[in-house]
Amino acid sequence: MNKSDPGAELSPILFEVIRNRLVAITEEMRIALQAVSGSPTVTEASDFFTGLFLPDGSVVSMGFQVAYHAPVCSQFVRHITNRTGMLPEAASNLSSKQTICDGDMFIGNDPYIAALHQNDVQMVGPIFADGDIVMWAGVEAHETDVGGMDFASWSPRAREVFQEGMRIPCVKLVDRGELREDVLEMILTASRLPASIGLDIRAFMATLTVARSRVSDLVRRYGKAALKQAITRMIASTEKKMRARLVELPDGEYHGIDFLEHDGHANALYKLHCKATKFGDKLKLDFSGSSRQAPGFINCTRSGLAGAVCGSILPTFAWDMQWNEGALAPIEIIAPDGLICTAKHPAPVGSATVEAIWVTANATMLALNKLLMCSAKYKQRAQGLSAGVMATFNLGGVNQFGERFGLHLMDPLAAGSAAWPTKDGVDAGGPITSPFSGIADVERNEQVSPLFYLYRRLAQDTGGGRPLPRWRRRRDRDDARRHRARRGPCHDARRRGAERTRPLRRMARRHGATDLGPQRNREWPSAIGRLRSLRAQAWPDAHDRPRRVRRVVAGRRWLGRSDRT
Repeated sequence: MNKSDPGAELSPILFEVIRNRLVAITEEMRIALQAVSGSPTVTEASDFFTGLFLPDGSVVSMGFQVAYHAPVCSQFVRHITNRTGMLPEAASNLSSKQTICDGDMFIGNDPYIAALHQNDVQMVGPIFADGDIVMWAGVEAHETDVGGMDFASWSPRAREVFQEGMRIPCVKLVDRGELREDVLEMILTASRLPASIGLDIRAFMATLTVARSRVSDLVRRYGKAALKQAITRMIASTEKKMRARLVELPDGEYHGIDFLEHDGHANALYKLHCKATKFGDKLKLDFSGSSRQAPGFINCTRSGLAGAVCGSILPTFAWDMQWNEGALAPIEIIAPDGLICTAKHPAPVGSATVEAIWVTANATMLALNKLLMCSAKYKQRAQGLSAGVMATFNLGGVNQFGERFGLHLMDPLAAGSAAWPTKDGVDAGGPITSPFSGIADVERNEQVSPLFYLYRRLAQDTGGGRPLPRWRRRRDRDDARRHRARRGPCHDARRRGAERTRPLRRMARRHGATDLGPQRNREWPSAIGRLRSLRAQAWPDAHDRPRRVRRVVAGRRWLGRSDRT
C-alpha cells in the first residue's frame, strides 16, 4: 500500500514498519522529556508518562513508565473533545466548544476530570493531517509542588480538595503554536517551586512537539489511510490476544483485599476489595465491597480507579503484548460513586497515588494472580505483590544558601520485587506497575537538596529466610535501606505514607519475648527453627498464632508483602 492507493490492503511488512515506528515515537517522547526536565523525579525516577492516542482517546502506544496514567490521558483527550465535565455542577459553567487548531496544547491536573492527583500535571496536543486530527500526543509528570496548605501539596490535614493546591480543569496553554504567557504565569505563581514546574512545562511542550513532528513525517511518507489501518490493526491484534488469554484461564470468581490504615485524621481501617469474575473472554472487576470514601487525603477519584486497573492488567496479563487500548477492551469495571476508590467531590485526594490507587492495584493484582495460579499453563507467571507500599518522603524549606528548595524523594520505590512460584524476585525491583521505574543517584539528590547520604544499600534478608530448600523458596527480594542526614538550616521536612508494621523484635517483645538479641545474629537452620524459637518465647500457650508468626519470619508483612516487615 502507498499514498497513491489509499484503499489497498496494508501489507504485513508495512504494518510492522508503522507499528514499530509508533512505538519508537513514544520512546523519543521520553527522551525529549528527560532531556529538558531538570527534576530528579522525571530525569532519574521516571515518574512520568508518554503516549499516543486516537481522536476518541483510545491508547495507541505508551511508554513503560507509570502505567496508571494511560486511561487518565485518554479521559483528558475525551474531555477536551466533548467539553463535558465530570462534575454535574460544573457543566453549566463550561463555555461552548472551543476550536481545536493545529499547534494547540492543553494542560490540566484536576482529579475530578482526568488526573490521579493534583501533582500529576499533564499536557496533550492534537496532531493534524490534511485538516483532520489523526492522533493526540500526551505527556504527564509528577510536580513536587502545585500549591495548597502544605509543602508538596501533600496535606494530611486537608478535608476538602480545595485545600490541596490548584486544580487546572482544561486550559489551552499553547494557542496555534504560541505560548500564552499570562496563563503560564498564573500556574507558576501558585507553586512554591515555580522554576521547577516551569521547566517541566516547557519539557512537556518539547515532548509534544517531537511527537507531532514524528507522526507528521509518518503521514507524509505512508499516508493517512495507511496510518489509520495500522493503528486499527494494532489495537485489534492486542485485543484478540487478550481475549484468547482470558479464554485459556479458568472461569470463576476471585477476590483480592488490601487495606489502608490511616486517613490523615484518624487511625481508621479502610478496605479495598476487588472481586474478579472471569467468564469466557471477558473479565469483570467489581469494587463495590470497598469502604466508603474517607474524610482525609487518601481517596482517589474514578480516574485513579481506572489507572489502578490499567496498571494491574497490563503487566499481569499482557506481558507479551503491545500495550494499547486492545488490552483493556475486555475489562469491565464496576464501582458505585462515593467509595474510597471513587470519591465524590470535594473529597481530598492529594495522596491518592500512594494510598487508594496503590492499594487498589494491590487488591486487583491479588485477584488476578489467583486467577493465574488456577491455570496449569500460566501458574508459573503468578507473582506476589511487588512493592506493596510506597512511603512518600517530601522534603522542602530553605537550604544552607538561604534558597527555597523542594525534593520529592523516590528512594522508597526501591522495594523488593515479589517472588514467582519457581524463582525469587528481583532485589529492589520496585513496583511492577512501573516496569522502568528507578531512583535518583545519591549525588543527584544531594545536589538539589541539603541532604547528605551516609549510605544507601540493600537491607539483607528482608525478603525472607535463605535456609529454605531451593524448590520451596518463595522469597521476595531485598529492599533498599537508606540513611540520610540533613545539612545546613533546613525545615519543613515531612514524611508521608502508610504506617509500617513494626519489626520482628518489637512485635515479639510486645507479646512477651525478652531475649531476641543473640537469636538475631544466629544463623538459624530453617524457617521452622525460627518459628519454634519465636513461638517458645512469645506465645508458649497460644496455638492459633504460629501461622501469622511464620509469615512475619518468612519476611512478609501480615497481608503477604515483603516491604512492610
